[in-house]
Order: sequence, then C-alpha cells, then structure tokens
Amino acid sequence: MKFKTVGAKNAMIALDENGKKVWYHTYQKVYEGAKKYLKEGDEVEISLAEEEKEGLKVITFIKKIGQSVPKPQPSNTGKPTCEDCGAELKDSKYKKCWKCNQKAQNDATVKNLSSDTPKCTECGKVLKDSKYTKCFTCNQKNPVEKETTSSRATSIEKQNVNNAVSRTLIALQGRVDRNDICEVIDMLWDKFYSKLK
Repeated sequence: MKFKTVGAKNAMIALDENGKKVWYHTYQKVYEGAKKYLKEGDEVEISLAEEEKEGLKVITFIKKIGQSVPKPQPSNTGKPTCEDCGAELKDSKYKKCWKCNQKAQNDATVKNLSSDTPKCTECGKVLKDSKYTKCFTCNQKNPVEKETTSSRATSIEKQNVNNAVSRTLIALQGRVDRNDICEVIDMLWDKFYSKLK
C-alpha cells in the first residue's frame, strides 16, 4: 500500500491500493502524524479498527515500512516523578508514589521475616505482635477457645473462700498462735470450700 494524501478538512487518509485511491477515516493523532512524517508514494503499514465510521474503515495506526516508530519523549513539566514507575508526584518531598512505597514496605517486611516472627497458627500469615495466636480471618472462622463458664465459677468460689478465711482470721486475731497460723488457714480453707460444694 502506498500513501497518497491526507484530508484537507477532516481526519482522513487516502491510500493507493492497486492503482486505486481509497479513503479511510482515522484519529486526530494518526492524521497529524501522517501529515507530518509521510510523503506521497511512501510504502506504509496500517492497522484497522474493527468498527467502521460512515461506511469507511478506520485506521488506528500507520507507519512507513522500515521506519521505527518514534517514542514519545516525556515532557519535563517541572513536576517531580516517582523514581520507580515515573508517575507524577504532588510535590518534591516524596521520592516514590504511594503504590511503589507500599510495595517497598511489603517487600521489606517479607525480607525481614525470621523464625521468631509471630505467625497465625492456622494460615501462617504474619501477625503484628505476639499478643495473638491467630489472624482476624482465621479467628472468625474458628475462634480461640476462651475461659469457660465452669472455670470462671470455680475461680469465683475460690475467691469467696479466700475472703471468708481472711475475715475469720481477723476475728481470731490474738486467739491463734503465730506459729500455728498456716495450719489454721489450711484447715479453715478446706472447711469453707467443702461447705460451698
């Protein structure tokens, strides 16, 4: 295919196909590029869109055969860019964009894992501290067993017995020998605890 000309008013390109002039619609950037870089008679390579516009095919890409496509040069707008991906940053106090910074932090966390790092007992996910044994997700699926009501009731009974023994010792103050106080405490505790059951 040979390049013929561009449209005078509309974004259109004419190509010579087997001696016949055929018109195609195109996009504004393709139109401007063809107008700037191509001359009549140049052998060209094109890509066409699947849809048609006003009954004509649409050229999405055109280049001279043997010519490399010029890469767009980044325009220096004076704004800072991310050192990893090149995304534009808000101001120059940052070196990386939010996404690259998060990725770097996650990579550092994974790299610094040691054998004593707290991990979930079920899925192995890294935990913030050793306060917990399961991550939130695993704990929702299969909760950590908490203190049962029977063990709590036993604890309350023991606290009540301790309170009763201490009050009794206050009442027996001066009547019990100091050397025998431990035996008296054991005896009182056993008596009170057996009465609760």
